[in-house]
Amino acid sequence: MDTDRSIIVLYGESPVRLAAREHEIIAALLPNGADRLTHVVAVDVEEQGFARVLEELEMGSFFAGPKIVVARRALFLSAPVTGRGASGNKEADRALLASFLDAPAPRDAKLLIVVPAAKLDGRAKVVKALLSVAAVEEIRPRTDAERRRWIASSLRARGLQVADEVIDDLAFRLPKDDDRAQLELDKWMLYVEAAGAPPDEETLEWLLTQETEASAFALLDAVFTQNAALADTILKRLYAAGEEPLKLLGLLASQLRLMLIAREAGRVPPETLAKELGVHPFAVKMARKRAAGLAPEVLAERIKRVATLDQQAKSGRIDKAEALELALLMFWINHRQG
Repeated sequence: MDTDRSIIVLYGESPVRLAAREHEIIAALLPNGADRLTHVVAVDVEEQGFARVLEELEMGSFFAGPKIVVARRALFLSAPVTGRGASGNKEADRALLASFLDAPAPRDAKLLIVVPAAKLDGRAKVVKALLSVAAVEEIRPRTDAERRRWIASSLRARGLQVADEVIDDLAFRLPKDDDRAQLELDKWMLYVEAAGAPPDEETLEWLLTQETEASAFALLDAVFTQNAALADTILKRLYAAGEEPLKLLGLLASQLRLMLIAREAGRVPPETLAKELGVHPFAVKMARKRAAGLAPEVLAERIKRVATLDQQAKSGRIDKAEALELALLMFWINHRQG
């Protein structure tokens, strides 16, 4: 990013990652030894309006060095417009920004605009003008590789050492949303610090709030490992969370298909196969491990059986919850028989 420009724009949906990047940029802009309290002013645009941002820029700094004004929650620039902009203040704030762009701030002033939204309103004239003069950075969700590095770095920072498989498992289980993932990882690390070891499968069920896909994955894993109590706990929790039986049946079917594909792919690296299929590498590794002792024709037959149950449930021939439970029972009996 070109931090020499007088205006910098950050946008993205993760408040935590936006705040972290904001902190990094301010650190890069301030001279060594400069105090943030005397050089940085933050304005909540949602609460105070963009006029307050301009007042701070015009006031300048009372101390040697740059003055950095951070315009947080500048949602009047988002698409679609939300917050105060959606209630009639959008045009007023945009007009003030347009006037500012015609007469920029003093050379020793920097404006950092933070927009907590997935997109900027690129159709708006003032946004186009802003993008032509500002340094702009989109804060995207972490990739799988970045997510894994973030988990490993977070564990190291707390002095925790775990096997690579545990990091892979966490990368798969934690929510896709970065902010929620941070909260869940914090809970996991607190548990490890108190217990002295990573939580087992039963503990994970009450410790972490997981995505439905990860819970369905854990449900099938509990069935395959013949852990009836855990399977029952996971299923009850999914029902309590309002998950539909047919959705869970579909997720189980997708896991079976992944097992078949992973088995048939032979020695193709999990990372390569995961990229082709659009799934997490850990899911491929586990699917391949589960499928190791099963013949392809057995997996294919189970997929057909799940499809039949799904069709029967959708047509009303059997109860939806019964269809899911029959599928799980089939996995249980067949896997037990080898």
